[in-house]
Amino acid sequence: MLLILGICCGYFCPAPITYIATALLVVLIATWVLYKKTKHHFTQQPYFAIGCYLATFLLGWYAYLAHQDTLYASHYTHYKEAYHTPQKILITLTENLKTTPSYQSYLGTVQQIDTTQTMGTVLIYKKVGASANNLTGKQLWCYTTLNTIKAPLNPFQFNYAAYMQKKQVYAQINLKEGHYSINNTPATGLRYQAQQIRNTITENLYHNGLKEQELAVTTALFLGERQEVSPELYTNYINAGSIHLLAISGLHVSLLAMLLYYLFLPLRNYKAGIYISAVLILVILWFFAFITGLSASVTRAVLMFSLVTIAMHIKRPQNSLHIIFSAAFILLLIAPNTLFTVGFQLSYLAVIGIVVLQPKLANLITVKNKLLNYFYTSLTVMLSAQVFIIPVSLYYFHQYPLLFFVGNLVIVPLFPVLLGYGFILITLAYFNILSPVFVEPFAYGIRTMNIFINQLGTIKHSVVTYVYFDTPMLISIYLIILIGFYALIKKHAKVLRIALIGIALVQLYVGGRFLKNTKTESLIIFNNYGSHLLGIQKGTQLHVFTNDSLSTHNYVLDSYTTHTQTTVVPHKPQHYYQYNQFGILVIDKKATYKLPLAKVDYVVLTESPSINPERVFKTLQPKVIIADGSNYPNEIALWKSACNKHHIPFYDTTKEGAFILP
Repeated sequence: MLLILGICCGYFCPAPITYIATALLVVLIATWVLYKKTKHHFTQQPYFAIGCYLATFLLGWYAYLAHQDTLYASHYTHYKEAYHTPQKILITLTENLKTTPSYQSYLGTVQQIDTTQTMGTVLIYKKVGASANNLTGKQLWCYTTLNTIKAPLNPFQFNYAAYMQKKQVYAQINLKEGHYSINNTPATGLRYQAQQIRNTITENLYHNGLKEQELAVTTALFLGERQEVSPELYTNYINAGSIHLLAISGLHVSLLAMLLYYLFLPLRNYKAGIYISAVLILVILWFFAFITGLSASVTRAVLMFSLVTIAMHIKRPQNSLHIIFSAAFILLLIAPNTLFTVGFQLSYLAVIGIVVLQPKLANLITVKNKLLNYFYTSLTVMLSAQVFIIPVSLYYFHQYPLLFFVGNLVIVPLFPVLLGYGFILITLAYFNILSPVFVEPFAYGIRTMNIFINQLGTIKHSVVTYVYFDTPMLISIYLIILIGFYALIKKHAKVLRIALIGIALVQLYVGGRFLKNTKTESLIIFNNYGSHLLGIQKGTQLHVFTNDSLSTHNYVLDSYTTHTQTTVVPHKPQHYYQYNQFGILVIDKKATYKLPLAKVDYVVLTESPSINPERVFKTLQPKVIIADGSNYPNEIALWKSACNKHHIPFYDTTKEGAFILP
């Protein structure tokens, strides 16, 4: 916990790394000196414990700062010229991200800018269909500029720039056909080799009868590649509460570790067999992590089960919580930024919930029938994990699948059989000794699972959506869970009352926030590409003015209505709006407008109107000109230049974000 607090301090309160390193060194030396002086009776002295706690806290702070790539002078962010002037840049594509109908995205390392050696990770976009399909592991020379990743331009939208910064990605490159070339030097990096292994396995599975979405789900389950899963199927897995099955995690790795344990069990009959068995299991587990791309979820799981394997083979008592925290400690020291990823938080909370809560739930009922007991155990595991991850899920995604227990109760108990068989097929595919006879039963199992998920995920009203859940609520709910769990374990009625009071306080907070929203009013000109989108919030209603179907604007409006707890009331757009004491005139592509009887304070340009700016300035005398996201860039530049000439403020939503009048 102190290591985590130290990492959080490094993130929220950045300080010079030399200061933190010096403080850490002083604390370590002081702790050692005090320990030496009081070692004969240090159990009565708090110095050693206090020193260790403080050192752990400072270690977390130092680890976070030391792992920030931007500290190094060779990081590409220090080459400001590359953001303004096209440069010759050498990049290596390291990871294939989700592909959209228009673009294929990658992560890559910047190795050279012109003649200067550099480092750092960038986001790369390439049009789908241009040159090779998958360039992972390839080196490219490109002539381009570095672009900053745009912050959200509408209120409460997901901040992709901040998300990528937590992954230490600070810029993006747009590859244009004819402005880049693939380096002829053969790729030899480890990531490239891993990609080649994945390609070999995928091709062998395809040639032996695994097609379309069965193949896509298989590569997601065993190779960590979810890019080919169709958007519809992926959404249905989310709606069914079973999306975790498509992410390689502890469930997959634990089964693989168990299979390997029993496979190498005969080796334990020999003198050194126990050590050979442990080494083989560890090598295979980490090889599996390697071929899946060493993703964060796989690395977490493999590290945890590596510690379990070592403990089993040296016959040390296995305390599950100790193993969980040890794995987290090691992982956070190596990659402190992992703490801020959703996957890390969800996976560790789920595992802690299972370890802490599941035994208590399992003991509530005694089931004598072995089959029923197996399903009951699966249910308690699922519920234990859900108790701990529901708050984080609501905080990040603002939705929750009501039928999660149905999908998981049906699939999870049978899932180990599918995984075990799949691991065998993957191994055979790797050695190119696969046969369609072996593939068909597995394909049937995957196909059946997909059909079930599609049926479950399309049930109406099965997902609670637009749930507002902020940071104070998140912290409060976890405190209530911890206090309530402690009260139940210790059977302490007074402590349980504290948890109940906490629930009441959370309800008061939610009610107070809702009451505040009922008194809120604002006018928002959203940054929306393609068409005009204006909203006026009056209490808990958001009056939306647009020509298009509201379904086309969900990505813009959903986040706003969720955070403001408002419902959308659609209207046809108007040319003139009176909001409080302000008059807002909208000029669209028809470039026609009627002079309103009231004054015009703001003129909104939408859909690139062909009208002379001088005429608008002369007849309307506006205080501010606003251009929304539906205008062409050249039209925006024209109006901006004209406004500057006449000293009229100009607001561009494509650069400055949505325009809001309180």
